[in-house]
Amino acid sequence: MRLMHLVKKPLIRKIHIHFAGVYNIYVRMIRKKIERDADVIIFSFPKSGRTWLRLIIAKYYSLVYGIPLSLEIFEMASRSKKVPKILFTHVIYTKKIKGKNILDIDRYKKNKLIFLVRDPRDIIVSYFFHVTKRRGSIEYGDMNSFAKKEFAGLINFINSFAPFVGGRVHLVRYEDLKKNTSQEVYRILACLGEADPVLDKIDEAVNFCKFNNMRKMELEGQLDDDRLSPGCKGDVESYKVRRGIVGGYRDYLDDRVIMFMDECLKKLNKKFGYYD
Repeated sequence: MRLMHLVKKPLIRKIHIHFAGVYNIYVRMIRKKIERDADVIIFSFPKSGRTWLRLIIAKYYSLVYGIPLSLEIFEMASRSKKVPKILFTHVIYTKKIKGKNILDIDRYKKNKLIFLVRDPRDIIVSYFFHVTKRRGSIEYGDMNSFAKKEFAGLINFINSFAPFVGGRVHLVRYEDLKKNTSQEVYRILACLGEADPVLDKIDEAVNFCKFNNMRKMELEGQLDDDRLSPGCKGDVESYKVRRGIVGGYRDYLDDRVIMFMDECLKKLNKKFGYYD
């Protein structure tokens, strides 16, 4: 008998719900411990360039401190005390203040916080491919409908961190990373506590993480990590390393939807630099 048939039976369903609840509590406990242990939390909305930045930083530490390369920088930190414990995450907690979601800054008193942000118009296109081709969801319809439905919520998400940007939250923009990668990585490493970032090692790490090499690593499974693997080999839109360009949303969305997003963008806090 299939599991889902069993779950429909009252007693089994109760047991299933009970253990699901226990599991969720366990996950939250582990999460809280990781947050407590982390020196730095780098957070973003999905599809903002987090894996690219993560690999650059990991490669830098690998080169400078002679430790094996891993996307798990917590693991690298266990091999060298000079490597900070960095948590890369899409999960960040907010709370409602006067009807608006605002970063729950009290939860992160002991952590240094870095917010990686990207043009929301590019995010929405990449996120559509992520949920439909990597997660396999089919409930979202076409991309234009998805963008119109989800874009305002994305703006609200980014705005929830605006009050703390320039204070407790250090801002990193994907577009700045693309334009001046080594310079931005130097600034980020200094923020992470690297007293004197090594310039030639930064350049080597940046070159290692160029688009073509990351695509090659993804196709060959060089890091043996599901996070850097195609959703479906042969379908480039399902790749983790998909296009990596600025302004690519124009190639996918109707003009009327772009106009709608441009209007929504006016509500994005000017601190993020996407609307004058």
